[in-house]
Amino acid sequence: MNFSTISRTSFAAVASAVLFNAASVGAQDWTDRVSLHGSLNTSYGKSDGLGVFGVNKDGTSDYRAMTLLVGYKLDNNDRVVIQLLNRGLGDAPQKSIEPEIQPIWAFYEKKAAGYTVKLGRNPLPRGIFNEVRFVGTLLPFFRESFYGETLENIDGVVVSRSFDLGHDWGLDAHVMGGAFSVKYTLPSPTGTTVASLRAINSAASQLWLRTPIEGLRVGTFWNRFQMAGAIGDTSESTTKARMVSVDGDFSRFVARAEWQNFYAGKGHSETAFRSWYAQGGVKFTEKVAVFGEYNTARNLIHFPSSIPDLDLNLSNDFAGAVNYAPSANVKFKVELHQADGYSFDTSVPTIIPPSAPPFVMKAAPRSKANYGIASVAVSF
Repeated sequence: MNFSTISRTSFAAVASAVLFNAASVGAQDWTDRVSLHGSLNTSYGKSDGLGVFGVNKDGTSDYRAMTLLVGYKLDNNDRVVIQLLNRGLGDAPQKSIEPEIQPIWAFYEKKAAGYTVKLGRNPLPRGIFNEVRFVGTLLPFFRESFYGETLENIDGVVVSRSFDLGHDWGLDAHVMGGAFSVKYTLPSPTGTTVASLRAINSAASQLWLRTPIEGLRVGTFWNRFQMAGAIGDTSESTTKARMVSVDGDFSRFVARAEWQNFYAGKGHSETAFRSWYAQGGVKFTEKVAVFGEYNTARNLIHFPSSIPDLDLNLSNDFAGAVNYAPSANVKFKVELHQADGYSFDTSVPTIIPPSAPPFVMKAAPRSKANYGIASVAVSF
């Protein structure tokens, strides 16, 4: 039985439990059992030239992340959660593969003996922001581009537990397995490639070490999976992913950084994507804070065996933002970005072909764009 079958089976079991439970509870019990939460992160963005993930020269207000979460508590240790997502992506090429509304989460949760088990389409414990990436009131920028628009969830099982290590040390551990979608956008000299593939046979873990310094934790994520072919076959190579996170959120300032690497194959068949970011911020008051961030990504490009490979610096992004939060459920942000590289919404020169020996491919001059985003986020 594969994880997709497990997910469908768990959904059917949960649905039966909910219906059976609903038939035996009164109206007052329904109000106690049902929870409703939501968030809206909406913005206006404008670029001075090239489009950067949907933000174009003409300006766009079709730029948002809206979620609605419904939970139903079966008892004190069991619940069902469904979260729906609507995205506005401006002119981003990835818009062509995104449904208007999608169930980003749909899982059954069981707590027992200190463990939490989730079955179905689960939040993917990965890094600092992955599980809250659409909740704008918890983000210093409109979106954290380091995470891309992929790996939002995992269809399968997630088991979690926290451990007290003594002397104010602690460990939050997650292990998981299943399948998920990998959506990607890659630039080329002839255009932008956008695709969504299915990753299967995934086994992963996320560990967070909580330190005695309040607000400081260190994390690591590891994953291995295989990509399903067009007819459901599995590729011969296994893809591995690694992430290291340092998260420092203190009373007056923020300092955090994350690094990730996706790689598969060896030698000339190797593929590799690497990125990292560093972020810092100052909290002037409980309501006002400023943030700065540097984000960069690289991709290994292969050519015929007679031509050396090229490790292409896909993108760099320098960003600054001012946050104003009049309450915990409302946040206004104004941010400015300076981007350079090859990851733009329209095709830009990427590779300069060799015209004479030693026939070495070179990266084309880097394209540049400045863009700004003004956003408001609310949650309930």
